Amino acid sequence: MKSKRIIKHIILIILILNLIMIVYLISFSLNAFNERFYKKEFNKYNIYREFPDKDIEKINSELLLYLKDKRDDFNTELFNEEEINHLKDVKLLIQKLNIFYYLIWTILILLIVILFSLDKRRFSKNLSVILFFSGLLTLFSVIILFISVKLNFSGVFTAFHHISFPKGGWLFSSSDNIIKLYPSGFFYDMAKRIFISIFLYGNILILAAILLFFHKK
Repeated sequence: MKSKRIIKHIILIILILNLIMIVYLISFSLNAFNERFYKKEFNKYNIYREFPDKDIEKINSELLLYLKDKRDDFNTELFNEEEINHLKDVKLLIQKLNIFYYLIWTILILLIVILFSLDKRRFSKNLSVILFFSGLLTLFSVIILFISVKLNFSGVFTAFHHISFPKGGWLFSSSDNIIKLYPSGFFYDMAKRIFISIFLYGNILILAAILLFFHKK
């Protein structure tokens, strides 16, 4: 009986962590590939003036499709060899995140089935606990991240690249087109959008938990 309770608690913890990661990955995907956001940023940072003779929106659209693995190549006319190699690394990272995303969903569904079989009577209550603490920890973590980015965006951005691209190849000068097309302000704005999405999803999880808890009562 005690071992069953321990297993249930371990499952609850894993499910909470899985749900948090799913929220982060969904928020990233919805914002990172939103072409309307890119158009807005291109206007904000005068990117169209930077490349007056180029179809920036088409180049960006093809690149996003490439990063989403929906095409095998992209328009490389703006980029040098180092920039192209970095974009290939970015695509590889996104592919890994996609695999991780589907793996998390698989684990989450499997563990929910196991949790239901272990404790059918308290399943709704357990589910509300998962939703509530997932939402609470999501809010806490994203607030910490937002404050960190607000205080030291450059440091967080650099740390992210060191972790994501340990082999390097991501340092560029201000004269490189990849920096002109996607300046640091663009990534700061992107981070804010992602954090806002995460914050909203965190609140939705908490609201769902409360509704489920009182509905069961």
